[in-house]
Formats: sequence, structure tokens, C-alpha cells
Amino acid sequence: SKSGAGVVMTNCVIRDTYPGRYNGNEPTMLMSGGDVSDLLLTGCRNWSYSGTAPEGAAVRITGGTIDRTIVSNCWTTGSNSSGTQGSVLAVKGGNVRNALVVGCTAIRSAPVYISSGYLENATIVCNTNNTTVDGREYAAGLLVGGGTARNLILSQNWSVKAGAVSNLTGSVTYTLTDDREVLEGVGNKTGDPKFRKGAGKKWRLKSTSPAINAGVNDGYTADDTDLGGKPRV
Repeated sequence: SKSGAGVVMTNCVIRDTYPGRYNGNEPTMLMSGGDVSDLLLTGCRNWSYSGTAPEGAAVRITGGTIDRTIVSNCWTTGSNSSGTQGSVLAVKGGNVRNALVVGCTAIRSAPVYISSGYLENATIVCNTNNTTVDGREYAAGLLVGGGTARNLILSQNWSVKAGAVSNLTGSVTYTLTDDREVLEGVGNKTGDPKFRKGAGKKWRLKSTSPAINAGVNDGYTADDTDLGGKPRV
């Protein structure tokens, strides 16, 4: 699917796609503009037959806004890939807000990669990256090559050697990780986010969570809602 300027899409489910099976490097959703909200992508995968890993097996955004989206159980793979592009969600411009990325697997990148634009109010949990190539160690959750990432929670992500976040060059602030070391940046901290347990409560925060009221408000948050439809503060 492709989205450009002026396009509005809402309340959609996209599942079990394989767009790059023969030509590689093509995401399920390529967005250069417009507005997308309340989106679920699940079971999306990509394989690279060329020398470049797919940039965003589920989503690659270069413009526009994606608000309230869940990306689950998506993955990238390939035997000839190189570089830092084998992500599941690739933010190369635009805005991604109120996102949940869970149960995804990346190759030669982190499951979430940002090089430009904004990634805000996102929870990145239970993802995997088991790739170490050319001496590079790729993060278990987020690879930052530019842009702005803030108000994030990263927990229970796994990588061969690297931690939850690799910040090559960019801004990461007001982010909670379960790593031992605190990320450089304003408002960053480590700890258990204290997710609720039980059906229907997964990835929601307990009242004692250190992530509650620990982010920074932006202009859009005054009228914004989270994935549960509740107002942000």
C-alpha cells in the first residue's frame, strides 16, 4: 500500500503480506504523506534477494503522520543483505506517534530504525535482533541514525550483544529502557516499566510505573489520545 499527500486512511488491518519476495527492499506500507490512524499491521515480512536489506518490512515513512498504530509479529530476513536497513518500522521522515511494536525480528538493523522525522510516544517490546555483521552490533529495539525519538518505552527486547537502543547520531530523550546503563539525553532513565498483567491489559502501565508522567508534552499532545483512547497528559 502507498500513501501520499492528502490521503487519509483510518481503522485498517493489514496482515500476512510478503511484498518483497521477488524484488526485495519493498515494505508493506510506503508512506510519503497524508494521515494514517488506528492501523494494525501483523505478520508482515520481507526477504532481500539483492545486496540491500528491506527498509521497513511493515512500514517505511518519509512524510505524513501515522498515529495510533500496532506493528506485531513482523520480520525481515535475507542472506545477502548489508548495511543498517533491515528494520520492521523505518522512520525516514514524517511523524510516527502512539505506536506499539511487539514481537518483531530484524536483520542488520534494529526492529525500529529512525534516520529523520519524529518517533514519539511509542512502546517497543519483546522484539529480537540476533545479527552481528561486519563487526557491527545492532540494537535489540531501536537504531537511531538521525531525527528525534522521545517519550519511548523499550523493554524485554533481545540482541546478541547490543542494548535496547543504539544512538549513532540523533536525539533520544524522555525514554525508559530496561538496560543497565542510562542513555545519554534529557529525561532518560532505566527501570522496569511495570506493565499490567492479564488479558486485555498487556503493555498497559500500572499506576506505579516510572514511565507515567515522565515524558514531555508537545503541541499535539493536548488533544491527543493513546492506543487505549485515553487522553495524553
